Amino acid sequence: MIWTKLALYVFEQASGLKSNFHKSELFCFGEAQDHLGLYVDLFGCKAGNFTINYLGIPIYYKKLRNCDWAKLEERFEKRLSSWKGENLSIGGRLILINLVLSSLPMYMMSFFSLLKWVLKKLDYFFI
Repeated sequence: MIWTKLALYVFEQASGLKSNFHKSELFCFGEAQDHLGLYVDLFGCKAGNFTINYLGIPIYYKKLRNCDWAKLEERFEKRLSSWKGENLSIGGRLILINLVLSSLPMYMMSFFSLLKWVLKKLDYFFI
């Protein structure tokens, strides 16, 4: 345990970078979870819980949950709610949907494969 703290100190001295443990969270897996309290005391940071979001993508150590996919559907509804007015022509709506909304699932699909039920719900918005 002391070696870990010493290695971080050597890294800080060599690189000039300093870890801010008050802003950091500690994630443990497997056998390390048994020693989580010891690590939290050693580093002076708090223990984190999964799921976390990084750049809008949910990070989870298992398969994504249904509520994570529901957030994508909520984004669709939020973006479409302002476009449902009479101000846009059908062609204008089509262009906006194709350009803007198609990027939302493509971003998620670059990390995860879409489930069939998610794909059906998203297709509902394009029709």
